[in-house]
Amino acid sequence: MANRKQIQDYIVASLNKVDKTGKNGELYTNLFKDMSNKDFEAFMLTLQQKEAFINIVIPPLSDIERGITVENNLKVGKTLGIKFFQELTFSGDGITSNIKSLVGYGMFRRLRQTTAKSMSVHKDSNSRNNLTNESSNKSKGAKITLPEADILLGHSLKYTMKEFLNSRGGDLGANTAMLSEFNKKGSVSQKIIEPFRTGTGAKKVVDSVFRAMHIDINL
Repeated sequence: MANRKQIQDYIVASLNKVDKTGKNGELYTNLFKDMSNKDFEAFMLTLQQKEAFINIVIPPLSDIERGITVENNLKVGKTLGIKFFQELTFSGDGITSNIKSLVGYGMFRRLRQTTAKSMSVHKDSNSRNNLTNESSNKSKGAKITLPEADILLGHSLKYTMKEFLNSRGGDLGANTAMLSEFNKKGSVSQKIIEPFRTGTGAKKVVDSVFRAMHIDINL
């Protein structure tokens, strides 16, 4: 069995093959210096159980990235006994593919299959943001993102966007008229609340900020 020094030298040498600047090798050399034998054994155990990995650190605007290439990684992989491309065997039927595919570890997050967890219903209509007049706290039901807004506009759902971004998005006059109609009749239409629009609070805040800087804008 290799001793601690041999393991450390192997890790640092392997890192220097990938990162020819030697900065990642230096990083792990300093890391190992601060480790006791007990800490080192615990670290090796996490590597063995694949709970941790040896990482290549590339800070933003660093020269390390320019020294790392796919071609060099493939060569280094061969010297380390790593097969990047392998034939895949499908579990269950045991069929093996004829074409080799790139195999490796990747950090991925599974996409949410449904939107049920994102759905919410507001408790009341009493809480508002003091600046934008948007519903807040228990009165906040849901939000719409920019990609979602672009999709709605792409489907020509203009009036749906008006409801989300105006009467439900901080237009105090339109929202008050909408809630009043709901209380009276149980339904409402865009035509009824149109005359009561006062503009969204967020737009007024942005307008005020620019005018405070003596910049004239037209929102």
